[in-house]
Amino acid sequence: MFNSVLRTVCRQAGGHCHHGLKLSGSQKTVTPARWLKTNGRLLSAVQQVQVVDEGKKLNVTWDDGKSFDFHSIWLRFQCPCPVCREESSGLFRTRPADIPLGLKIEDAVKTDTGDVKVQWKEEQHHGHFSQDFLQQHIYSKEHLQAKKEVSKPVYNTNKTIEMLSWKDVDNSEEGLYRWLRTLNEDGLAKLSGVPKERDYLEKVIRKIGPIIHTPYGYLFEVATLDDPVNASFTSVALHFHQDLPVYEGQPGIQFLHCLRFDETVKGGVTRFLDMYQVLAKFRVQHPNEFTTLCRVPISIQLEYDNSDYPVLMSKRRPMIYLDDQREVISVVWHTYMHAPLEVPEEDVEEFYNAYQLLGRAVEFSEDVIETKLKPGEVIAFNNRRMLHARSAYEEGGSGKRHFQGGYLSADDFKSRLLVLAKKVGDTRPAIRIGNNDWR
Repeated sequence: MFNSVLRTVCRQAGGHCHHGLKLSGSQKTVTPARWLKTNGRLLSAVQQVQVVDEGKKLNVTWDDGKSFDFHSIWLRFQCPCPVCREESSGLFRTRPADIPLGLKIEDAVKTDTGDVKVQWKEEQHHGHFSQDFLQQHIYSKEHLQAKKEVSKPVYNTNKTIEMLSWKDVDNSEEGLYRWLRTLNEDGLAKLSGVPKERDYLEKVIRKIGPIIHTPYGYLFEVATLDDPVNASFTSVALHFHQDLPVYEGQPGIQFLHCLRFDETVKGGVTRFLDMYQVLAKFRVQHPNEFTTLCRVPISIQLEYDNSDYPVLMSKRRPMIYLDDQREVISVVWHTYMHAPLEVPEEDVEEFYNAYQLLGRAVEFSEDVIETKLKPGEVIAFNNRRMLHARSAYEEGGSGKRHFQGGYLSADDFKSRLLVLAKKVGDTRPAIRIGNNDWR
């Protein structure tokens, strides 16, 4: 329901985006994150404030008649005054041990501007809170659920990949933001018109943030090599996987830049599958097996000697992580890296049964998205969410299929997205990116 409200708002604004935000600087920007479940109305100004529950809470009533409580201790830890927060960074400088236990509100008033001023009892301290801040951080169950809903992935049932122009992305923050928002919401997006120059991908990635260094370097070649150290560097088919899930900081966004894809090359289709979409169906069809994969840890490992810094890594963790509402917030899937299972003997058969069933759900999914990249195109995708695969190919004679790849961290991607969102006035949260964040 919440997503449908956002789309309605955006259609009325007349612009195009997945939640419809108009990104023109000349027009007033709609801010969907301020739309909460209040019959589609935008919460407005503070009408009244009242200290309740013997000073433990502050009740704020808005001019639409709705009211919400804020705990005294919650407000104290959000105090924006220069004593409590660094002016330049906004970091909270007050130590938890410095704030009295059981802190209560002495008084609270609404100012002429509609903001709220709070005075506490146990210390000579007051805080001044803007109504925008209070409105955006209401934490009633209803509002928390609404925020949760708007951050859920929306599945690409059309099996399409949106194409954007590199020129637009490179020349304006508006274009860059549109690309990042599309990538965040759909899990993948293409760029056209990227120069077919070796290592140009570095400029594309650095438009967002720093490139991750891996055992394969900052950028890596995806081509048929004479002495391959990885199946990716051959022409064989690759089944669905994520890259490098063995890392604590698993790459968040992967980029593939098509430098050459001759017409004589047969095959080589790039395939994608939304693992969140797969799991949504799997947990309905196989609830017990889903729970098993949330409980029993898989073992994965990577050993790679052909590097300046040889790698020997292993990880043991459940394949699926859930948040407090049992929503999927992280998943790992890389059957190539499967290592000997280290679990109690009573879990072995149960795990492998669930693992095989999920493997079938992946391999026989009807939600696969396919594309055959053209020279000058870049595809970026969320490596924490989207599995990728490739059909086998034959280059035939002098034909060549040559990509370059690179990675960006999930944190740098999300940070850049939200910084740009703030600039254009879009206060929507990011869609979950698979980094264990509960939001």
